[in-house]
Amino acid sequence: MIRGVITSDWEFFFELGREYYEKEAPSMFLGLGYDKESIFRHFIQLTTSKIATVFVYDDGIAKGLIAVGIVPWYANEGVKVANIVHWWVPTKHRGEGVGKALLEAAAGWSREKGAVVLIATEPEAGGPPSEWYESQEFYSLERKRVKLLGDENGN
Repeated sequence: MIRGVITSDWEFFFELGREYYEKEAPSMFLGLGYDKESIFRHFIQLTTSKIATVFVYDDGIAKGLIAVGIVPWYANEGVKVANIVHWWVPTKHRGEGVGKALLEAAAGWSREKGAVVLIATEPEAGGPPSEWYESQEFYSLERKRVKLLGDENGN
């Protein structure tokens, strides 16, 4: 059900982002250049990066997408953290386990890349409630949700 992204997923990526920004966070949509050309460039950057990946939940139809990237921790560049860049599940597919499956795929990939923390920034609106993040072992850090993946030795 979880697979790596393929080039033809970019329109799904575009539509999910558009739904989120237009309907659920319109203040963020304004001025972002959320036209097809800009989104296609962003999609290509994510999918060709050596430090990022995109997973799609697909059981015959695509039902959700997560993009995650690895960056050095600002307080210690030797420590890697994973940051969820995009995590979208259309409203009609929420509650089906899509978000959790995508999160598990992103966490597994992040661990393989040596990350010890997974960060999810809580959206203004339309995303999972705080209780859902906590049920997935995220800890609150301002508006960010942080999940420990292990220590710097991979334990």
